[in-house]
Amino acid sequence: MHSYLFPRRSIGIIGVTLPLALIIGKLLVNGNGLLGSISGYYYTGVRGVFVGAMCAVGVFLLSYRGYGIVDDIVADIAAIAAIGVAWFPTTPSGVITAKNRLVADMHVGFAAVFFLTLAFFCFFVFTKTDESRTPTPRKIWRNRVYIASGTVILRA
Repeated sequence: MHSYLFPRRSIGIIGVTLPLALIIGKLLVNGNGLLGSISGYYYTGVRGVFVGAMCAVGVFLLSYRGYGIVDDIVADIAAIAAIGVAWFPTTPSGVITAKNRLVADMHVGFAAVFFLTLAFFCFFVFTKTDESRTPTPRKIWRNRVYIASGTVILRA
């Protein structure tokens, strides 16, 4: 049986390894060249990796239970957004029609919500400390990493 940390770790592992898997997979399947965004890998031979990873993140976020109802609601919103990013691809480069423009706009909307919810977790959820305890040096270091991560998300 897995602990409550399993979904959290799974999301983290996918988040860290997905860019590398997409880059390496594309190099092996389609040849050289980096793409401008992770979403662009939808139109390569590693589409299944991108869609599967985003849907897996969505499922793990749906199973996530935080410290309170706000954490749970934000996780559910992030889950829907992650699945939306996978199901509504970005516009293929150089090909814009009314239909794929609408789908791409939905993709951008879902991506924005997804990244904003991730930043919310970095700033407000992962940095929480039990008020009756003094944060350990390790917790203080982790909080700095979370705040830096949230800042990077918002600047991207």
